[in-house]
Amino acid sequence: MPLSFSYSTTQADYAHFDQARINYLTAGDVNRNRQFSEQVYSMIFIMVFLVAVAVLAAAVQVSFSIFSFALGIVFYISMTRYKVRQIRNKFTPGPDCSLFGEHEMHLDKKSLTVRTQMSSFTTAWQTVTAVQENDSYFFIFLDSLHGFYIPKRELTSESLAVDIRTFLADMVQA
Repeated sequence: MPLSFSYSTTQADYAHFDQARINYLTAGDVNRNRQFSEQVYSMIFIMVFLVAVAVLAAAVQVSFSIFSFALGIVFYISMTRYKVRQIRNKFTPGPDCSLFGEHEMHLDKKSLTVRTQMSSFTTAWQTVTAVQENDSYFFIFLDSLHGFYIPKRELTSESLAVDIRTFLADMVQA
């Protein structure tokens, strides 16, 4: 049976979600391998680039080693800055009011949908990596950076909290 409900979130709620996210990350090696592999892929790409430049330099019989080394360093620095900016943007509340304020959530057997004043996000249950609960919140994790948090104080009844708990457990186990 589908569930639909509304709730409001605050900066304090987001702080609790952030702490739960950190606990989720440190409880297992969920993203350590992913982060390591991203770093390895970046380094492999740089090495391949440098080898390609060296082969090109050998083909035209010109020494490009200093040029390729400098270009590789510039590329690595720019990619690092891009990644830092990308991560920072994920945690910076924007004008779309997606982190704080009124939310409407719809849960059905196919997907989870969250609507705010300015945005809407729908995802299939297969993308949910974990569901956790404490005394004050339900947490739905999509990955190490993304997820949803539902403050229990905003739920209209205890039976709604039980329905949400049961629905989430069923969907994550399925």
